[in-house]
Amino acid sequence: MRRENNTAVWLMRILLALLLWWGSEVLLWNDPLSRPLVEYAIILPAYILLATLLLDFMARYRLRDVWGMMALGGIYGLLNSAIVNPTTALIDTPRTLVTRALGAHSLIGLVMLVLFLILIAGEQRKWQRVLILLSVFVGLSWGVWTRLAPEQADVIVRQPAFVELLIWAAIWALWLTIWRWLFSRSEFGEIQAASLVLPLPALLLVCAALGVFFLLRFAQNLIPSDIWSIMLVLLTMCMAMLWFRRETRRPFYAATALPPKLLPCRWAIVSLAFFLAIFTAAYHLPIIGTDDTNQLTVLVFGFTLYGFGWLPVSALFIGVRAYIRQIQGAGF
Repeated sequence: MRRENNTAVWLMRILLALLLWWGSEVLLWNDPLSRPLVEYAIILPAYILLATLLLDFMARYRLRDVWGMMALGGIYGLLNSAIVNPTTALIDTPRTLVTRALGAHSLIGLVMLVLFLILIAGEQRKWQRVLILLSVFVGLSWGVWTRLAPEQADVIVRQPAFVELLIWAAIWALWLTIWRWLFSRSEFGEIQAASLVLPLPALLLVCAALGVFFLLRFAQNLIPSDIWSIMLVLLTMCMAMLWFRRETRRPFYAATALPPKLLPCRWAIVSLAFFLAIFTAAYHLPIIGTDDTNQLTVLVFGFTLYGFGWLPVSALFIGVRAYIRQIQGAGF
């Protein structure tokens, strides 16, 4: 039974790793097939390590609202930008540190974490409604970004053909189908939030491995010398936000979503149909405005606004709530 449980936990980590890879490599279009093969010696274990770390933090710090999930997404965005995608996310710092590391990659990390919870939440209605909204948002963003960003934004990847993107979507659907089949053959009934929390030596080992990858990228001159310290400060701030909110009696996401249950097929099919329809329309939509100001401008502005805003807003909200609890506890 213990082996079955370990297999099930690793399937959970692999699911999140696939979601994160799909988000940062395909949705944000870093042209995964153009990477040198040797790069995957870093990329593949990095996504597994990131997924393992994020699931540990989600359960260890009992994340229970959007503010904590935004901090967790920020940790992912910063680590992904430094370890996996420094050539695009840190190409023009400090601007792209805000727009891509804290913006696009942190936002996609948040979206993929929410999608992960949806996929294991089964029949919970609140998550199914969120799934439809995500399908529309992600489909629209993917269509606009992949169609216009290679032409108009300062990205260094080729523009993908529409059929190529449909093939990637089909591969993604196949991956999820295989995962559902493996899910149905594994013992998930005993997985609880505590199953995702690593023993301290294992957690230190995961952090050390990510640290080695970080140092490797720094040695390759892919992380600007004036930025790495700023990224460490930002990571520390995100960790502090999680640490100071770890004590709660409220239900938290890892506890309410586990043990995992399969998302009903009808909801998966409906959401996929919404996603593909919105993506197709957005990809073929003609430029609205001019070459300098159009739908891509709105999307990039959204990434920038999120990159500038989520950390101070989350910190302010968490601080105010902590102060209010302290006053209530003191009897004022």
